[in-house]
Parts: sequence; structure tokens; C-alpha cells
Amino acid sequence: MEATYTTGIIYKIYDIEDPAQYYIGSTIQKLEKRYMEHKSASKKVDNKNNKFYEYAKRVGWNRMKIDIKGIIN
Repeated sequence: MEATYTTGIIYKIYDIEDPAQYYIGSTIQKLEKRYMEHKSASKKVDNKNNKFYEYAKRVGWNRMKIDIKGIIN
């Protein structure tokens, strides 16, 4: 069986007031959709041990920004 490849994106979500606080991820989804999934996931009880989600909730997602760092073909 031949593998199917999709273009992926490497992205960084960071605090605009404290850029040292960040998360690096990758996705094949639209970037806006993936960002909204992160916000939604941060509200779930089972993600309480995710340090970045806890940080983003504490300072507010309005301080977070997402940037593309690379494209994978």
C-alpha cells in the first residue's frame, strides 16, 4: 500500500507579552481551526496537566498569537 502525504504546517503559539512562553505544534488542518481546537481543549478537565493550556487560561487567550514556522510537503 502506498503512503498518502499531505502538506503540514509547523506552528508556534506564544504570549505576545512574554514570548518566552510558547507551544510548538504541527498540523495538516487550517491554522485557524487548529488554534480554536487548542482553546477548546484547554477548557477540558482531562487537560489540567497541560502546562501551556493552564498558562494560556491564566493570562488569557487574547494574549496568545499563532505564527507559521514552516511548511512540510
